Amino acid sequence: MVGRLGRWMAGAVAAMGLIAGPAAAQLAPDDAQVIGRQLRAYEQAHTGQGLQRVFGPRMGQAREGATQAFTIPLQSGRVYALVGACDRDCTDQDFRLFDPNGQEIGSDLAADDAPMVRLRAGPAGRYRLEVIMVTCATNPCAFALNVYGR
Repeated sequence: MVGRLGRWMAGAVAAMGLIAGPAAAQLAPDDAQVIGRQLRAYEQAHTGQGLQRVFGPRMGQAREGATQAFTIPLQSGRVYALVGACDRDCTDQDFRLFDPNGQEIGSDLAADDAPMVRLRAGPAGRYRLEVIMVTCATNPCAFALNVYGR
């Protein structure tokens, strides 16, 4: 039996146009379409600015109030944009970014469901991105993130 996250992840992949046919027919379309549209819009906007996807999509799910952390390798001096998308039950999702020394270097704590952090990376290394599910009407909420760089 496929759970909500499994259906969502498959749906997100289908919504991004990465799979088609019978596999796509088994997907829960609503959340996948919402997140897929957001990710496609981010992709177009960032590639239009000379950035390319260097990490993601990373997908997950979280209950309201929960935080999930992701380790992202960044190179010194490069410009990055970290962007998030979440399903239709999510109305507030935040990001907090920490450098390899554990110092918080960026955040998006606005009351919206599309967090974004832009930066020029300091030292090369493994950065930690915290994804915070602030408001989720129906737990758990599905989310995805991409990182673009140049």
